[in-house]
Amino acid sequence: EYIVDLASRNPDKKYVGVDLHYRSLLLGVRMAADAQLNNVRFIRADAKLLSPFIPDQSSDSASVLFPAPLPSKQGAFYGMPDPQLASNIHRTLEAKNAPFEFASDSEPYFRFRMRELGFQGLFNCDLSEISAGLGETTTPTRYQRVWESKGIKTHRAILRKKD
Repeated sequence: EYIVDLASRNPDKKYVGVDLHYRSLLLGVRMAADAQLNNVRFIRADAKLLSPFIPDQSSDSASVLFPAPLPSKQGAFYGMPDPQLASNIHRTLEAKNAPFEFASDSEPYFRFRMRELGFQGLFNCDLSEISAGLGETTTPTRYQRVWESKGIKTHRAILRKKD
């Protein structure tokens, strides 16, 4: 829903959705076809494995929305966006201050990733842009609707590429 909403509101831009989850991609393909959008493509892949092959400075923005928070035995987390994926996202973003959006329904995971991304020093993040609730900038994702219907807050950050 998220990428189809963006593509429908910005017909002059091109979008690529990457996900491992087959049903999510199928839903997106159907929605894009129903809306007769020709500016969105979908790839079933692991974003961490695909990201090294995306050309430098080839995107206006990037989003990692609701990745599974995978806890480790040491009290940390593994999963996305890990430092290597964040580095690849930074490399593929075209302009200084280009946005990188990250959202999660897990506050501990969100805070862990925000600290980790901050230590990398690749992105600026205005604390006023970190909020509970994704707001109304785009259509809420299916995961956002599920979590919020259960009373679970979603957390969002818009990070900006540093040069």
